[in-house]
Amino acid sequence: MPAAPSVADRVFRAVPLQPWRINRLTIKAQGMQQRSGIGSSTPTSWRHPPTGPCPCPGPRHHRAAADQIALTQDGSMACRPPDRSPVATGPAELERPLRRKPLMRKRSAMGAGPDLILARVPQALEMSRERLSQPSSLTARELAPLRIRHLEEFRRGDRYDAIPFLLQPNLACYNRRRLPRAPTSLADLLQQAEEGRRIGLSLVLDQVSWTGSASGAQDALLRLFDSPPQTTAGRSLGPTDRQRVLAWLGWLYRANVNPNIQFSDTNEDLAERLMKRELDWISCNSAVIPTLRKALGDDLALAVLPGESAAKPARAVARMQTLNFGRDSAPAQREAAEGFAQFLLNDYSQNMVMTRTVGILPVNANVIVPIKRSAQLAAIKRSEPYAIVPSFQRRWRATGSGPCCPSTCCSAWWRWWIGSRG
Repeated sequence: MPAAPSVADRVFRAVPLQPWRINRLTIKAQGMQQRSGIGSSTPTSWRHPPTGPCPCPGPRHHRAAADQIALTQDGSMACRPPDRSPVATGPAELERPLRRKPLMRKRSAMGAGPDLILARVPQALEMSRERLSQPSSLTARELAPLRIRHLEEFRRGDRYDAIPFLLQPNLACYNRRRLPRAPTSLADLLQQAEEGRRIGLSLVLDQVSWTGSASGAQDALLRLFDSPPQTTAGRSLGPTDRQRVLAWLGWLYRANVNPNIQFSDTNEDLAERLMKRELDWISCNSAVIPTLRKALGDDLALAVLPGESAAKPARAVARMQTLNFGRDSAPAQREAAEGFAQFLLNDYSQNMVMTRTVGILPVNANVIVPIKRSAQLAAIKRSEPYAIVPSFQRRWRATGSGPCCPSTCCSAWWRWWIGSRG
C-alpha cells in the first residue's frame, strides 16, 4: 500500500503559509522534499527565512514559530530552536517517534531538543514520562476562546501535559458495490459473513475491543486495559463482568471459525486488502480514508461501527493528535511555540484542515462540520460521539500501541482468561 501523507503534511498543505514561513518545513511541494533530506542519505542544514516584518495578520508569534517548524514522514512535527548548530536530517531521523527517542534524548542532553512536537497520545505519553516534553504554560483562560474539546483530559493541576489538535475516529469502511448495506449490529455482521461477504477485523487489542460492545463487555475490557493481568485489579472481575467478557470471547470464537471473517495483525494490511478488493468490509481509522478513496473511488462507503443494535453503535478507541512542548526551550522560544500552537487551534486553521483533508475532525468546538456537503464527512462526524478519546489518564491508552506491545498484552490477558476458565 502506498504510504499515506502524514498528518503534519496534510495540515500544512491545508493551512496556507507564506513561502518565507515554510522554508524550514521538511515536507513541502516546491523542492522542499529534496532540500530537507527526505529520501536522501545526505545530511542537510536548516535554512533561515529572510528578516523583516510579518506581512500576515494574526498573532505576532506566527513567524517565529513557523521559523522553527519541522515535519517528519510519520506525522510527527518538531520545531527546532533557532540559533543553534545545524542538525543533520536524514532517513534515520524520519522513523517512528518511539524509535526516535534515543535521538531526542541525545539532543535534549545537548539542550537542542525541539520546541513543538505533534504526536499521537501514546508517543506523547512516552515523551512526558521520559521528561522530553513539559506541560504547556498556556492557562485555561487563554485557551477558553478556542473551546478545545477533550482538553480537560490532559489537565494536570492548573496546566496541560498536552493540547489536543486533531481527532481521527474509528469507523467501518466498505465496498458499496459488494456490500449495498452496512451491518447495523454485530449479529448482522456475522450474518453478512455467512452470506459470503468478506469481513476484515484487526488483531490490535485496542482496535478490536469495540466488538465487546454488544455483550456489554467493553467497559470491563477497558478496566483490564487500565490494570494489566500482572496487577491485582487486572486479575479480578465481578461475576457479571466475567460473564460478559466470556460472551465476548464466544463472539470472537464464532468470528474466528467463519472462513469469510479474517483477522489481520495491522490496520494497514486491512486497508490494503480492501483497496485490492480482497475484503468487502473492514474496521478502519479515518486516517486511511484519503488512501482508500483514491483506490476505490465512489465504491468506498463509510458507516459507524456496528454494536448491539442500530440504535446502539459500538464505541471505539480513536486517534488523537496532540501538541506537545519540548523541555529545552528558552522563554522566548516557548512563547513562540505556544503562539503557533494557538494559531493551529484557531477557528480558521482548524476549518481549513478539516475542509481540505478527509478523515480529520477539528477539536475546536467553534468550527461547524459541513455534514451536508459530504456523505463521508457526515459518517465521520456521526462516529465522533462514539469515540473513546485517548488521554494520559488511562494506562491502556499507552499499552495499545506504546510501552506494551499489543500482541504481548493480548497474549497475557488471553492466557489469564484461559486459565480462569479452568
